[in-house]
Amino acid sequence: RVIKGNDLDPPSADIHETKRRLDKIRKKLVELDRLTFHDNVVSGFENHLFLLSSSDFKSDPELFEKELDEFLQKAGTRRPKVEKVRLGYLGVPPIFSDLFDRVESLGGRVVFNEIQRQFSMPYGCEDLTEQYLKYTYPYDMQGRIEDIKRAVEERRL
Repeated sequence: RVIKGNDLDPPSADIHETKRRLDKIRKKLVELDRLTFHDNVVSGFENHLFLLSSSDFKSDPELFEKELDEFLQKAGTRRPKVEKVRLGYLGVPPIFSDLFDRVESLGGRVVFNEIQRQFSMPYGCEDLTEQYLKYTYPYDMQGRIEDIKRAVEERRL
């Protein structure tokens, strides 16, 4: 269908239902992120993997949610990690497979994965348009900088 000017149909019920279903998973990803920087029971690498995978929920949201639920249950039983330096990883996800392990071996820990977190769309917006407007990755640097500043303060980096 060709859309002309303001001839936009309101979103269908299917879109709203899909958003509700995915938002349920997104809330669990917010919890995973909190367990990383607040409770200190999720590693930077585990955080990276789940948040990165949330870009498409591994092409199977139901299976992704099941894996996430199982992981969250296990993570909740762990002892908190203690690190000398809390770090944030900014920009596109790393291509080095051992980056997070190497950082931890040197006494640091990544507690903020900027772009991966953006993929998880952790905003809790009711409106789909608003959700995508808060998604800072594809837009100008100012939005990213503001998001990073909030994360630095919240995560005590």
